[in-house]
Amino acid sequence: MERFSRIIGTDFSYHLIDEPAGFTFCPRSWPGDDPVGQPMTDFTLSILLTMCRTNFGHELNATELELRRPLPANPAPWQDFFGCEVNFGAERDSFLLNRETVDMPLPSANIPLANTFDSILAEQMASSSTATCSAAARRICYANSTSGTPSAQELASALGMSQRSFQRKLGRTGPDLPKVLDETRHELARRYLDDQSKSVTEIAFLLGFSEQSAFTRAFRHWSGMSPSVYRGERLA
Repeated sequence: MERFSRIIGTDFSYHLIDEPAGFTFCPRSWPGDDPVGQPMTDFTLSILLTMCRTNFGHELNATELELRRPLPANPAPWQDFFGCEVNFGAERDSFLLNRETVDMPLPSANIPLANTFDSILAEQMASSSTATCSAAARRICYANSTSGTPSAQELASALGMSQRSFQRKLGRTGPDLPKVLDETRHELARRYLDDQSKSVTEIAFLLGFSEQSAFTRAFRHWSGMSPSVYRGERLA
């Protein structure tokens, strides 16, 4: 939702926050006191949790729900649907999923299919008129992962613009280039490690590292653990 919502439109945006207690999902754009925005927020959060339940299991509940709307006469429908206490009159609209739940493998997971869909959506987003430079950089990094991390000049050339224009536009629309590329390689590494058919050495090659030890150092930097430990914890 956070990454690919621009394919649908630019009226709304979403943000996923990695916090000590877990992951918080926040829709952004609607005023908290807007009579239309309030039900739209309810709809967005409820449909997303429904999608999560479809993949994870219907026993999934939020750990915490925050809503900017004032306390209603009957808060039971919100408590019953989200399965948690609701903090009305909060500073933001969000729900929290605890870390233990988020880290559990999905029963419906299909990593090759997920990678295929990611590539299709990244291509579509990068080719749309509303695409950001950071999204385009991610797409190019996905498509050319075995060649290593592309330079700013290579990315600018691939997008048909000067390096100065690329850097300027990137600065307006997203995080800096090293962070974008680092996050993309980390995400690809985790996806590859979830695929038990790929060895750590093969994954290092797929990500453009010259040797396995270089990949191991990079993965420790990203996650605080070695690729083998990460894979073992996922299996456990």
